[in-house]
Amino acid sequence: MSIDASAIDHDSSVRKGYLSKKSPSMMKSWQKRYVRLLSFEEVDDIIISYSKDSEAKDAAGIILNVTKTYVNGKRLFIVGICAKRSKQRTYEFEADTVEECKRWWEAIELAISEFHEAHPEAALEPCPVPVDSGDEAESSKLPEESSTDPRSNAGAAGGAGKASHMTDVVRNMVSKKKKRFTEDGFDLDLSYVNPRVIAMGFPAEGMESAFRNPMEEVQRFLYQRHYNKYRIYNLCAERSYDPARFDGRCTRFPFMDHNPPPFEMIPLFLEDAKKFYRGTADGVIVVHCKAGKGRTGVFIACWLLETGEVSSAEDALYRFAQERTYNCKGVTIPSQIRVEGWREGWLV
Repeated sequence: MSIDASAIDHDSSVRKGYLSKKSPSMMKSWQKRYVRLLSFEEVDDIIISYSKDSEAKDAAGIILNVTKTYVNGKRLFIVGICAKRSKQRTYEFEADTVEECKRWWEAIELAISEFHEAHPEAALEPCPVPVDSGDEAESSKLPEESSTDPRSNAGAAGGAGKASHMTDVVRNMVSKKKKRFTEDGFDLDLSYVNPRVIAMGFPAEGMESAFRNPMEEVQRFLYQRHYNKYRIYNLCAERSYDPARFDGRCTRFPFMDHNPPPFEMIPLFLEDAKKFYRGTADGVIVVHCKAGKGRTGVFIACWLLETGEVSSAEDALYRFAQERTYNCKGVTIPSQIRVEGWREGWLV
């Protein structure tokens, strides 16, 4: 895996500025470099490029190992592969202030979470925590959380609490502008569109649960708040799970992300949901795709139209966007938006 300087479009940077850089070799000294975090959408990877100054065109690139970065005070550790070499190395960058380091760290973690979302099939391996001159860099911590002595041993409970906090930070990054459910000890990428309709992100297991809804937490949420009175609709074509995880209360209507559903799928969903509603006075339907926004919004907006809760496709999409997001941007793919107009026409 390699790139050359000509592949680096400086205008595609999502963060840039001067940092001090030290090469992996212990013999190298710290040098000021102009650093850019490039959007993986431009080059198909997450890349940190660096050059002597902001005008230089001979930038070198570090391809991040897409798992984790580490911070310790003002120091940022990046595990990656240099574009000019094939060996995996730990690169060190140092900011002038803790706050500046935090901003870089947050930008990189957000880029990583977006890479995970765009490439769910990527095989990811955890990175080892790098060591610098005998001082262990504390894993997955915001700079202001670093201890005065990085070699001090935190208690097991304290370490678990910090790891849990960091996982919550990453999940919130992945959620972006979507509303989260943060009551009764839960913190889930999940929103009530109305008291009987829930939109949520994919209930994930394994490594993916670090930045999406953990399967166990979704199970606990539904058990505590809607015991035996819920039905889940999984719209993901790219992934699934055993329906037994939710006592078989699942129906799958799979279609690909960024695409509209097949026409015949929506009436089947609506009929299934109505049948479920007829069997319970206070049951809830839970709709999800991967992020719980585009595909999920199409189906929920169709449901709002079908039940007469709204009078137009525009109102249905607005209601979903209003209840699911903070910036009122729910369904944004044009082909998915058109589905609502067609559905409205069928109902006339």
